[in-house]
Amino acid sequence: DKSKKIENFLVQGAISNSNSLASLNNNIKAKERELSANKRERFLPKISAAGKYYKDNMITPWGENSNKKFPDEYWEAGIVATLPLISGGEIYYNSKKIESEIQSLEYSWADSKNNLVQQVLQTYTELLSNYVQNYSTSTSATVAKKNLNIVRNLYSEGTITVTDLLSAQNNALSQELNNVIQNFNLINSALKLENLYGKSSITMTSDEKLQILNNLNEVLEK
Repeated sequence: DKSKKIENFLVQGAISNSNSLASLNNNIKAKERELSANKRERFLPKISAAGKYYKDNMITPWGENSNKKFPDEYWEAGIVATLPLISGGEIYYNSKKIESEIQSLEYSWADSKNNLVQQVLQTYTELLSNYVQNYSTSTSATVAKKNLNIVRNLYSEGTITVTDLLSAQNNALSQELNNVIQNFNLINSALKLENLYGKSSITMTSDEKLQILNNLNEVLEK
């Protein structure tokens, strides 16, 4: 049960701290705002001039009523403005295009998230395996070292041959080397897990490390 809680803690932390997922999420939100703006009703004003001429008689500069007194004749002029609603065509296809881009980004986010989760779980499993192997090789190295001390005493007493001493020395050296290798693997898997989690123990302050441990303890106690 605790192992599952630790796995969930690592997975949630990795998702929250992932810069790539945050970047994709920001792109999705930006596209959603673009889609919302594109779907708003739009009005494109049309402005035109209009004029009418009312007359009772034909007026000419040389003919009758050319005295510039036109009681029954006048011009009516003005500006006509219309606001047609644009709701189809370009706006529709732009919306479909943006929706497709959002869907593509969401697929990328989900795919990246799944890959991240798999890497975290795989690395956590490797860490546990390396911890067990490190403990095992450390125990074997300690036993081999104690055995070498015993063999040295026996050799100094003349009870065993130099071949037995060399064999014990080689075994102790081999076990120590195996322990060094497993210790390196343990450290490497721990650093890899830290990198996936998004927090490095090398760059974190003591307070930050303590905060993460406290958060983990709270999860384990639930």
